[in-house]
Amino acid sequence: MRIILLQFMIATLIILNIHFTLASRIPIFLLVFAAYKAALALSLLVIIGI
Repeated sequence: MRIILLQFMIATLIILNIHFTLASRIPIFLLVFAAYKAALALSLLVIIGI
């Protein structure tokens, strides 16, 4: 999770520094992917625990 957060911060800073507005969706995609990964891991833990 820390790596994805670090990638989010780096992508956001790069986009803000170079004013590349077309790539402004990349940090959002990183956060969505992180949430999906966490939900998948939680569901696997629930399935294994049963």
